Amino acid sequence: AVDPGNGSVSLDEQVQVTGSVNTVNGQVALQTGARVGGSLENVNGRISLAAAEVAGDIETVNGDVFVGAGSRVDGGIHVEENRGWFKHNLSRNPKVTIESGAVVRGPLRFEREVDLYLGAGATVGKLEGVTPRTKRIP
Repeated sequence: AVDPGNGSVSLDEQVQVTGSVNTVNGQVALQTGARVGGSLENVNGRISLAAAEVAGDIETVNGDVFVGAGSRVDGGIHVEENRGWFKHNLSRNPKVTIESGAVVRGPLRFEREVDLYLGAGATVGKLEGVTPRTKRIP
């Protein structure tokens, strides 16, 4: 498992992590061919996959999620309700982008409003919770 606390995490091309990757206030970026055997989690910060794989879920509260073409998420994507003392950064919705050619096998579970951008050829599981504002992208 990788847990830098408040730092960002970047997995270079072909890097394999057998467990989960967790951070609080940092960005998580997976480059081409990177693979995480568990989940990716943060509270604040962008999560991005560029032709990478995640065996578990992607979970965030305030972070944007980008699942690029050629990426695969075997679990789902979960955007949690902010239950903390400080409800900052709630003036805008998290942006969840799933490009054409990306696959998210599990559910897209939203406990708060999100802006969902779906590529025409994206494969996703069922939507659960708060209905997102969905925009189609090529």
